[in-house]
Amino acid sequence: ERHEALEHCLTKLDDAGRALLEAAYGEEGSVIALAERLGRAPQTLYNKLNLLRRALAECVTGRLAEEVAR
Repeated sequence: ERHEALEHCLTKLDDAGRALLEAAYGEEGSVIALAERLGRAPQTLYNKLNLLRRALAECVTGRLAEEVAR
């Protein structure tokens, strides 16, 4: 259930947010390397990733609560 909720919530993100998550947790492997490649400050990416993770956590929690309520 949790995995399905996460998959659903990932589709709710905008393309840029999804791409950032995929790059940060995929092959790139390092936020610092990703920041250099994108020409951005690492802290900027850390902040954005934190917001994305928080949004996903809230979405997943809400989605699971909806399933329990049914």
